[in-house]
Amino acid sequence: MKQFLICSLLLLSCYFSSFSQQKQFEFGLHSGVNLNSARGNAFTGIKPGNLFGVHFGFDIGYKFSEHIGLRAMPQLDQNGWAFRSLYFEPSLPLQKGDALSRLTYLNLPVTANYSFGRKIEYSLGVGLFGGLLLDELLIVKPDKASGSTLTHSSTSSENYKRLNYGLSISAGAQFPFSKRLKLSVAVLDNLGLANINKTGESIKTNALSAMLGIIFQRK
Repeated sequence: MKQFLICSLLLLSCYFSSFSQQKQFEFGLHSGVNLNSARGNAFTGIKPGNLFGVHFGFDIGYKFSEHIGLRAMPQLDQNGWAFRSLYFEPSLPLQKGDALSRLTYLNLPVTANYSFGRKIEYSLGVGLFGGLLLDELLIVKPDKASGSTLTHSSTSSENYKRLNYGLSISAGAQFPFSKRLKLSVAVLDNLGLANINKTGESIKTNALSAMLGIIFQRK
C-alpha cells in the first residue's frame, strides 16, 4: 500500500508537470498547524479531547478554466487525539495526567476547486484524501513534577491500520506579490471515513488545518 501511494504521488506530479509551460499551472510549499480530534464507537462513555499537531508539504494546482481547477497537497501530518485528566498508577498514590495518541501520516488530499476574485483570488474546494500511517506514538504525561513522562513509539502499526481515507474540504485565498509569486492562506478539513482501529470498536480521525504557503505560477 505504501508503494501504491508513492507511485500515485509520482504519477500526479508527472501529470501536473506536463502542463508546466501553461499559465494555469501552479506549484508551491505550505506549512501550518492541525487541530486534531477523533470519533467512533471506541470512545463510548469517554470523549477524546483535541490534540494540536503540525504539517508541511507541497501544493500542486492546475486550472482548467478561469474558475475551475484541481489541486493536490501531498503533506506530512501529525494527527491524533488526547485524553485529559486520567488517573494512572505508576506509583502510590494515584497520579492524574494526560494520555496523548499522536499518529504521523503521509496524506494526499486532492480537491476540485472553484475560484473567484480579481486581485485577491478566493477559492473553495471539495475532494478526497488518502493517508499512509508512518508512525504511532503514545505519550503518558502525569501532572505531578515527580511523575516521569512515558512514551511508546511504533512503526509497525501495532494498533492502527496503515491506510486512512476520507473527505477533504478547503477554503482559502491567494495574495499576489508579483506576477509569478503569491502568498496562500487556507483552511483544510480532512474528515476521516475509514475505521483505523485494528481491533474492537471504530476510530475515525479528523484534522482541521490552518495553512500558510508560497505559490509559484508558471507563465
